[in-house]
Amino acid sequence: MVWDSGTMTLIVLTKADLCENLTEKLIELDEVAIGVEVVVTSTYDPQSLDYLESQLLAGTTAAFIGSSGVGKPTIINYFLGKTILETDELINDGKGLHTR
Repeated sequence: MVWDSGTMTLIVLTKADLCENLTEKLIELDEVAIGVEVVVTSTYDPQSLDYLESQLLAGTTAAFIGSSGVGKPTIINYFLGKTILETDELINDGKGLHTR
Protein backbone atom coordinates (compact mmCIF):
# COMPACT_ATOMS: atom_id res chain seq x y z
CA MET A 1 0.00 0.00 0.00
CA VAL A 2 2.81 2.40 0.89
CA TRP A 3 4.75 1.65 -2.30
CA ASP A 4 1.64 2.21 -4.41
CA SER A 5 0.98 5.59 -2.79
CA GLY A 6 4.28 7.03 -3.95
CA THR A 7 5.09 8.42 -0.52
CA MET A 8 8.48 8.64 1.11
CA THR A 9 8.68 5.71 3.49
CA LEU A 10 10.77 5.21 6.60
CA ILE A 11 10.68 2.25 8.93
CA VAL A 12 11.23 3.46 12.46
CA LEU A 13 12.41 0.96 15.01
CA THR A 14 11.45 2.39 18.37
CA LYS A 15 12.60 1.42 21.85
CA ALA A 16 16.02 0.32 20.62
CA ASP A 17 17.13 0.35 24.26
CA LEU A 18 14.91 -2.71 24.87
CA CYS A 19 16.26 -4.80 21.98
CA GLU A 20 18.86 -7.38 22.98
CA ASN A 21 19.76 -8.34 19.39
CA LEU A 22 19.42 -5.16 17.36
CA THR A 23 21.97 -6.13 14.70
CA GLU A 24 20.16 -9.40 14.08
CA LYS A 25 16.81 -7.61 13.78
CA LEU A 26 18.24 -5.09 11.32
CA ILE A 27 19.57 -7.91 9.13
CA GLU A 28 16.15 -9.61 9.15
CA LEU A 29 14.43 -6.33 8.31
CA ASP A 30 16.85 -5.60 5.47
CA GLU A 31 15.85 -8.89 3.86
CA VAL A 32 12.14 -8.00 3.70
CA ALA A 33 12.12 -4.21 3.40
CA ILE A 34 14.42 -3.86 0.43
CA GLY A 35 15.15 -0.24 -0.40
CA VAL A 36 13.33 1.22 2.60
CA GLU A 37 15.35 3.38 4.97
CA VAL A 38 15.39 2.20 8.58
CA VAL A 39 15.76 4.64 11.47
CA VAL A 40 16.61 3.24 14.92
CA THR A 41 15.33 5.32 17.83
CA SER A 42 14.91 5.42 21.58
CA THR A 43 13.23 8.21 23.51
CA TYR A 44 15.99 7.71 26.12
CA ASP A 45 18.42 8.91 23.42
CA PRO A 46 16.92 12.12 22.00
CA GLN A 47 19.73 12.38 19.42
CA SER A 48 18.37 9.19 17.84
CA LEU A 49 15.21 11.14 17.01
CA ASP A 50 16.99 14.07 15.30
CA TYR A 51 17.06 12.53 11.83
CA LEU A 52 13.44 11.40 12.04
CA GLU A 53 12.40 14.88 13.14
CA SER A 54 14.28 16.40 10.20
CA GLN A 55 12.13 14.32 7.84
CA LEU A 56 8.88 15.78 9.23
CA LEU A 57 8.62 18.82 7.03
CA ALA A 58 6.21 21.69 7.57
CA GLY A 59 3.17 21.45 5.34
CA THR A 60 3.44 17.68 4.88
CA THR A 61 1.50 14.82 6.40
CA ALA A 62 3.10 11.99 8.36
CA ALA A 63 1.44 8.77 9.45
CA PHE A 64 2.72 6.70 12.33
CA ILE A 65 1.47 3.13 12.14
CA GLY A 66 2.42 0.12 14.20
CA SER A 67 1.40 -2.27 16.91
CA SER A 68 0.14 -1.17 20.29
CA GLY A 69 2.98 -0.35 22.65
CA VAL A 70 5.65 0.58 20.11
CA GLY A 71 5.79 4.23 21.20
CA LYS A 72 3.92 6.15 18.53
CA PRO A 73 2.31 8.68 20.92
CA THR A 74 5.55 9.06 22.87
CA ILE A 75 7.45 10.08 19.72
CA ILE A 76 4.67 12.39 18.54
CA ASN A 77 4.53 14.09 21.97
CA TYR A 78 8.32 14.47 21.87
CA PHE A 79 8.20 16.24 18.51
CA LEU A 80 5.36 18.51 19.64
CA GLY A 81 7.22 19.40 22.84
CA LYS A 82 4.20 18.66 25.01
CA THR A 83 1.83 15.85 25.89
CA ILE A 84 -1.04 15.83 23.43
CA LEU A 85 -1.52 12.06 23.32
CA GLU A 86 -1.79 10.10 26.56
CA THR A 87 0.60 7.21 27.17
CA ASP A 88 0.83 4.43 29.72
CA GLU A 89 3.61 2.18 30.93
CA LEU A 90 4.16 -1.21 29.36
CA ILE A 91 2.36 -4.06 31.05
CA ASN A 92 4.36 -7.05 32.29
CA ASP A 93 4.26 -8.94 28.98
CA GLY A 94 6.21 -6.12 27.28
CA LYS A 95 3.23 -5.04 25.18
CA GLY A 96 1.51 -1.70 25.33
CA LEU A 97 -1.63 -0.99 27.24
CA HIS A 98 -4.24 1.08 25.44
CA THR A 99 -4.70 4.37 27.24
CA ARG A 100 -8.18 4.82 28.60
